[in-house]
Amino acid sequence: MANPKVIDLAALTAFKTLQDIANAATFVRKDGDKVLSTNDFTDAQKNSLAELTANFGGHTFATDEQVNSMLAEVFGS
Repeated sequence: MANPKVIDLAALTAFKTLQDIANAATFVRKDGDKVLSTNDFTDAQKNSLAELTANFGGHTFATDEQVNSMLAEVFGS
């Protein structure tokens, strides 16, 4: 005997409503005739981003050995 599938329209409606609410929070309307290939960054902005990327904005990062050493000191080995 075949098992008929039941569609719960109320549940689907509630799900769609919740999805619409979630999507509305992140949806950004297209800005006029702009397309993805436009170049909105100036050379100065690009150079500033490149500099930040190159030196991590003046921040240094711990090595794996330093992190493991600190964890061993705090939590024991």
